[in-house]
Amino acid sequence: MVLVSTLAVYASGYLGIIFLSVCLAAGLYYLAELVEEYTRLAKKVIRYAIYSTLVLHALYLVWDRLPFLEVGVGVLAQGLYLRLLKQFPFIPVASMDFVGSVVVLLANHLLWMRYFYHADEYHSLEYILGFFLVSVWLVPFFYFISFASNDGVLPSSASPSGASEERKRQRSALLGMFNLAKKKREEILPKVPVLGDMGASTSNNVKLL
Repeated sequence: MVLVSTLAVYASGYLGIIFLSVCLAAGLYYLAELVEEYTRLAKKVIRYAIYSTLVLHALYLVWDRLPFLEVGVGVLAQGLYLRLLKQFPFIPVASMDFVGSVVVLLANHLLWMRYFYHADEYHSLEYILGFFLVSVWLVPFFYFISFASNDGVLPSSASPSGASEERKRQRSALLGMFNLAKKKREEILPKVPVLGDMGASTSNNVKLL
């Protein structure tokens, strides 16, 4: 029985998952900083993504003859996402638009899962993931990244001063999480000395001798 090679394969698989998670976290952090710096561009990207998804849903209904209920809930979700852009990047999580968009997102997700589960035609896992990525997850992912821009964006003149001051004091959940992970990493992992510092310390030791 090839026990050692099997253990090595499983260990490499888990290491690959860890490396993939680290790369994903670094990519999310970089995207969050980009959204924080280019807020207006991010708003345009989200708007174009919503319009593109609406066009896709129209083609699903007319060309592919997909069920009206699933397509209708998807269109409703995109309409709620479009309403959220009115207050972008300061999106109150207690507003009816935000709560409604989350509820419709879950309903849209469950409806499409039910459709693919009971579909007569077989669809591969890659096909289903690609469909969900473009039709269900794309715009919510952009909004998730855009929540990180609440810290560095200057409040607009249309927003109330009290609300803007309160929003400026709020820490972004996404950037705060990554910054906390970075601090914990610096506390746990030992600091590797730089070559210049090593040379300086060595010369100091030679002088002392």
